[in-house]
Amino acid sequence: MMKKIFKCLLILALLVSHTLAAAATNIVNNAGVTTSIINTTIIDGAGYYAIRNEGAITTINNDSGAYILSIGIGGGQGIVNNESGAGASISSIINNGTINVDSYAINNNSGGIITTISNFNSINSGYYAIENQGVGTIGTLTNAGSIVASQYALLNRSGTFSEINNTGTISAGSGNAIYNEGLINSITNSGTISSNNGSAIQNSGTITTIDNTGQLLGLGGDCFQSQCGILNNGIITTLNNAQTGLTYRENLPAYYNIILGANASNYGTVDFDYLDGSNGVGNKTTFGIIGSVKSTQYLGVFSKLRPSLLNLDSVGATTKTGTYNQSSGVSYDYRLVLRSTTVQDSTNICD
Repeated sequence: MMKKIFKCLLILALLVSHTLAAAATNIVNNAGVTTSIINTTIIDGAGYYAIRNEGAITTINNDSGAYILSIGIGGGQGIVNNESGAGASISSIINNGTINVDSYAINNNSGGIITTISNFNSINSGYYAIENQGVGTIGTLTNAGSIVASQYALLNRSGTFSEINNTGTISAGSGNAIYNEGLINSITNSGTISSNNGSAIQNSGTITTIDNTGQLLGLGGDCFQSQCGILNNGIITTLNNAQTGLTYRENLPAYYNIILGANASNYGTVDFDYLDGSNGVGNKTTFGIIGSVKSTQYLGVFSKLRPSLLNLDSVGATTKTGTYNQSSGVSYDYRLVLRSTTVQDSTNICD
């Protein structure tokens, strides 16, 4: 009997008109198993939640031209997973339409599991766009559209994100675009991640790899005001960077690799600033190169990094020279050259 009632509610919610949806229609899966929720029109939480899952859902698909909404005095949420803490799961969330809410667009509570989130259009939030709480787990987030929040766009508390892949736009207003207090295995960015009054990425947990061929921007000020490309109070193992003028504050990554671009003027540079005393591995960062060499000299590869904080792999401590073996099999000898004897200044790399 309960299964029949639940199926009727689910079908009614999916077929409801906008008028009925505005009268507080939502979808609730209480400990059941739902194969899919496909929205082709409007699901409106009317200030509460549009979709709440306490069981298992295989797919939530918000089609092109469709809306998941929740605006109102209740602090509306879009998709809520595992609010009761019973271990609910959603295998896949696919958004080709619009998710527009007052509060959380996607909220994965402690103990909940969301395997994949794929956004190809628009997610807008008046608070946090995507939050992963407690020991919640989110597998892969793929963003080829826009994720916009008035505070944090992506907030990972003490949970786990396997992958964040961004080819679109992730932006925050008063908070950080990505704020991590837990574990993120990898962030791959070829789009734009930015904050108007914070950092593109702030980390106080662990991020294994950041691969940046796009833009990480703190737009509201400078790193002195904690508005950086990357503000790292935790652990970042590897940073691969192709962005010119990336700003970075606090703990160094264990490995920093510049990415050489398609021409001699296209390569990663970083301004390391306000560095903390505990950096990288053994208070040092190991320098490396990725890509095909197009020039005999790359200027300003990094700045404000004291030589004592460099741990060059297989490189003499005094000469700062080494060998870079390209994937093509071509090898180059290189040296890092300080442009000044001051403690903090620009540095060159030459092959």
